[in-house]
Amino acid sequence: MKTKTIAICILLLSMAVISIFARESTAQTSPLDNPKFLAARATSKLPYSQTVVHLDENTSKKRATLLWDFSNVAFSDVRWLEDSEDASNSVANILDAVRGTQRPDSLKSQTSLVGWLEPFAELTHLPKHNVINKWATVPSVGFDWPRNGEDRLSAAAMKRHSELADEYAKIADIVAKTVPALSKATGLPITATTIEDPVETTPNFAAIRIVIAETGPVRNAIKYLRKPFDQDERRFELRLAKAVRFTPEARAQVEGFLLVSEQNEIKGAVCYVSPQIVDTELLAPLVSECLVRALGLPSLSKTNDDALVGQWNALLASISKVQHLDGLDATLTSGLKRTWDNEFSKYLASNPVKISGVTAYDKLMLSILYCNTVKPGMDKNTAIAAIANDENCFNINE
Repeated sequence: MKTKTIAICILLLSMAVISIFARESTAQTSPLDNPKFLAARATSKLPYSQTVVHLDENTSKKRATLLWDFSNVAFSDVRWLEDSEDASNSVANILDAVRGTQRPDSLKSQTSLVGWLEPFAELTHLPKHNVINKWATVPSVGFDWPRNGEDRLSAAAMKRHSELADEYAKIADIVAKTVPALSKATGLPITATTIEDPVETTPNFAAIRIVIAETGPVRNAIKYLRKPFDQDERRFELRLAKAVRFTPEARAQVEGFLLVSEQNEIKGAVCYVSPQIVDTELLAPLVSECLVRALGLPSLSKTNDDALVGQWNALLASISKVQHLDGLDATLTSGLKRTWDNEFSKYLASNPVKISGVTAYDKLMLSILYCNTVKPGMDKNTAIAAIANDENCFNINE
């Protein structure tokens, strides 16, 4: 009898536990927390003519699908340095900052900052996480680091401006061809600043920087070593706190990040270009992707791999590695570098690039982001509700 009673108690306890987990599971998967569901519901009462958006003569998309995908590309749920190979330099630093804990002095000494980056390393007044980030001012595009001081980044920039003048000229040409379409899509009169422009030596230098730099000892020609070595000019990244990484879950999308304020306004952006791709067909789409993401679309589309915001470079991703996703398999020793270079060369010879620049889909995503109803700091649900019934958000300004 006693054994039977114990068995019944265990059964009842098990049922109670299962019930609790079931309730928690139901709560976690509530439709109200599902952007895809919210996008469909928000557009369900619109007239049929307004439920479809025409991208061009041959392509149309449902407004609900576009809304949901916007919630993918315009938000990032990966915190800065969360994808670092070194756990001590991960999101824990940011969370410690919120609790008032200071970074260790050893980290500070290894990662000195130039003056214009210091505001983005402050551990107080952090921006919101996984929300809308957009420009409130008009950005300009500059090449390499700004030359507004006697710091190591300025010195590196001046050296490369001389040694890589032709390479930067190619990038500048792509920027000049791309900026007009982006200006129309966003309503921002974006400009490019030449290397020789005196403004580059002042605090008013161009806020979007495109920098030619080596990827480091990693099996990749596009994504970079996540934890730069002590002498690497990118070492400062380990000190930043107010930044959003481009596509950390990807292996072959442009490398870069946004610099954001407490109000989630974009104040700067950095894109890196490897010397390996400067003379290849990959340069134009990567520079174009850089500009699209620098305007506030840091993440991957889940519906369109034929746009810059999608995995247009998926074939290259199949042979590329990154440390935070592939571990030691991504690391290149000196003996393996030649092997990787040969593999990359063979890939380029046999795989033509399928996209050359900004697409109608990219422009529409930017048009939604820069719709007047979309504000910096909005979360997904608030943004979807604001955008759904605003016809102006779905106009591609040609």
